[in-house]
Amino acid sequence: MIGFNYKKYRQFIAENKDLRDFHIAYLEKNWVVDKEKREIEIVLKEAKERYIDFIITHPNIEDCIPLQYIASHLGITATQLSRIRRNIKEKSS
Repeated sequence: MIGFNYKKYRQFIAENKDLRDFHIAYLEKNWVVDKEKREIEIVLKEAKERYIDFIITHPNIEDCIPLQYIASHLGITATQLSRIRRNIKEKSS
Protein backbone atom coordinates (compact mmCIF):
# COMPACT_ATOMS: atom_id res chain seq x y z
CA MET A 1 0.00 0.00 0.00
CA ILE A 2 1.20 3.48 -0.84
CA GLY A 3 0.66 6.33 1.58
CA PHE A 4 1.40 10.06 1.43
CA ASN A 5 0.82 13.25 3.36
CA TYR A 6 -2.29 14.83 1.86
CA LYS A 7 -1.43 18.41 2.88
CA LYS A 8 2.01 18.13 1.27
CA TYR A 9 0.45 16.60 -1.84
CA ARG A 10 -2.04 19.47 -2.16
CA GLN A 11 0.75 22.00 -1.62
CA PHE A 12 2.88 20.28 -4.26
CA ILE A 13 0.00 20.45 -6.77
CA ALA A 14 -0.63 24.11 -5.95
CA GLU A 15 3.04 24.97 -6.53
CA ASN A 16 3.42 23.10 -9.85
CA LYS A 17 1.30 24.40 -12.73
CA ASP A 18 1.93 21.41 -15.03
CA LEU A 19 0.97 18.94 -12.32
CA ARG A 20 -2.08 21.04 -11.41
CA ASP A 21 -3.22 21.09 -15.05
CA PHE A 22 -2.68 17.34 -15.33
CA HIS A 23 -4.63 16.78 -12.11
CA ILE A 24 -7.55 18.89 -13.36
CA ALA A 25 -7.58 17.08 -16.73
CA TYR A 26 -7.50 13.71 -14.96
CA LEU A 27 -10.41 14.65 -12.72
CA GLU A 28 -12.42 15.99 -15.66
CA LYS A 29 -11.96 12.76 -17.57
CA ASN A 30 -12.67 10.42 -14.67
CA TRP A 31 -15.40 12.34 -12.91
CA VAL A 32 -17.20 13.89 -15.85
CA VAL A 33 -16.56 12.02 -19.11
CA ASP A 34 -16.30 8.46 -17.74
CA LYS A 35 -19.11 9.00 -15.22
CA GLU A 36 -21.41 10.31 -17.96
CA LYS A 37 -20.55 7.31 -20.17
CA ARG A 38 -21.35 4.91 -17.33
CA GLU A 39 -24.66 6.65 -16.62
CA ILE A 40 -25.66 6.43 -20.29
CA GLU A 41 -24.74 2.73 -20.36
CA ILE A 42 -26.90 2.08 -17.30
CA VAL A 43 -29.90 3.42 -19.22
CA LEU A 44 -29.15 1.95 -22.66
CA LYS A 45 -27.51 -1.42 -21.97
CA GLU A 46 -28.79 -4.53 -20.27
CA ALA A 47 -27.11 -5.42 -16.98
CA LYS A 48 -25.49 -8.54 -18.45
CA GLU A 49 -23.93 -6.51 -21.27
CA ARG A 50 -22.63 -3.90 -18.79
CA TYR A 51 -21.11 -6.67 -16.67
CA ILE A 52 -19.39 -8.31 -19.64
CA ASP A 53 -18.01 -4.94 -20.82
CA PHE A 54 -16.77 -4.22 -17.30
CA ILE A 55 -14.99 -7.57 -16.98
CA ILE A 56 -13.36 -7.16 -20.39
CA THR A 57 -12.17 -3.69 -19.42
CA HIS A 58 -11.01 -4.80 -15.95
CA PRO A 59 -9.87 -8.44 -16.14
CA ASN A 60 -9.40 -10.23 -12.79
CA ILE A 61 -11.01 -7.38 -10.85
CA GLU A 62 -13.37 -9.88 -9.25
CA ASP A 63 -10.34 -11.29 -7.42
CA CYS A 64 -9.52 -7.87 -5.96
CA ILE A 65 -12.77 -6.32 -4.76
CA PRO A 66 -16.05 -7.63 -3.34
CA LEU A 67 -18.77 -8.37 -5.87
CA GLN A 68 -21.20 -6.03 -4.08
CA TYR A 69 -19.01 -3.09 -5.16
CA ILE A 70 -18.98 -4.29 -8.75
CA ALA A 71 -22.77 -4.64 -8.63
CA SER A 72 -23.10 -1.12 -7.26
CA HIS A 73 -20.83 0.26 -9.97
CA LEU A 74 -22.98 -1.45 -12.60
CA GLY A 75 -26.19 -0.09 -11.08
CA ILE A 76 -27.57 -3.50 -10.08
CA THR A 77 -28.01 -5.47 -6.88
CA ALA A 78 -25.59 -8.13 -5.69
CA THR A 79 -28.35 -10.69 -6.27
CA GLN A 80 -28.76 -9.60 -9.89
CA LEU A 81 -24.99 -9.81 -10.40
CA SER A 82 -24.93 -13.29 -8.91
CA ARG A 83 -27.66 -14.41 -11.34
CA ILE A 84 -25.84 -12.86 -14.31
CA ARG A 85 -22.57 -14.56 -13.37
CA ARG A 86 -24.32 -17.92 -12.86
CA ASN A 87 -26.10 -17.59 -16.23
CA ILE A 88 -22.82 -16.81 -18.02
CA LYS A 89 -21.09 -19.73 -16.31
CA GLU A 90 -23.89 -22.14 -17.28
CA LYS A 91 -23.83 -21.04 -20.92
CA SER A 92 -20.04 -21.38 -21.14
CA SER A 93 -20.11 -24.95 -19.76
